[in-house]
Amino acid sequence: MAKKNEPTAGQEEIKAENDFLKMKMMLERGAHFGKSDECTPEMENQFLNYVMKFEEKAENASRVTVFEKIGRPTQFISIDQIPAEQVQEKLDELLEYMENHGVSLDVFSPNISAAELYRFAVEELFQINIVDLKIPGVVEGFVYDSFYPDHKHENIERAVDGCMEILLSENKFSFMDHFRSDALRLNDHYPLSQEEFKALAYNWKKHITDFHDTNIFNEKCVLEGEESIVSGQYKVHASAHAELVTWDGNWQVRLELNKEISTWEIVDVQIAGISF
Repeated sequence: MAKKNEPTAGQEEIKAENDFLKMKMMLERGAHFGKSDECTPEMENQFLNYVMKFEEKAENASRVTVFEKIGRPTQFISIDQIPAEQVQEKLDELLEYMENHGVSLDVFSPNISAAELYRFAVEELFQINIVDLKIPGVVEGFVYDSFYPDHKHENIERAVDGCMEILLSENKFSFMDHFRSDALRLNDHYPLSQEEFKALAYNWKKHITDFHDTNIFNEKCVLEGEESIVSGQYKVHASAHAELVTWDGNWQVRLELNKEISTWEIVDVQIAGISF
């Protein structure tokens, strides 16, 4: 009888098959695999076989336009022909139809109107060539922002969600992919590595026993060439040394465009009223 937590003969066979499949995918397709103790041999086997079938179908599949993929619909007329009060209804109808035919379209920026999203789908997305995968449950996903990035909205999110809300709360930086790797500035401290930046922040936080409330508000973004300035105001209520403390004031986060990887990176953070 197998001991508890000891693999059975059947599981050993599955593990051997998994090792073979992974080696095959590494040699033929350059795949890389991590290790997870939470994944059973059966779960891993199911995943590997699914990926193998997906790759084989993708390799042999023909290419079609999105318009062809969704069945060449004729009911989606030009945005210019739709009354303004009907645009949202027509957009909802379009998105549902596309989803039912294996194509999805999303948008993250709140500044994109229903009319613009509908126009983009009918005039541009329909013409894009894709691999015609006929796999049940698989949906080809598109995001409007990938074609027309809203840099102001994205940089406000980077500055607020990826920096200010972490600095001014009990949260810690699990990663700093929105930041430049070195030569960072935090108030008067410069130049800083990412680790030095975090150390300054955590040194300030260690004197705070509890953050009661953090508000980041009045955010705005200015873009000038390869530089972006996001600014706003903040108010923090916390407890430090058994006393209630409030910090408030203006803040500013400066970002620069890293042209090598086509993304904006935080390089300078200024928070009035706080000494790090």
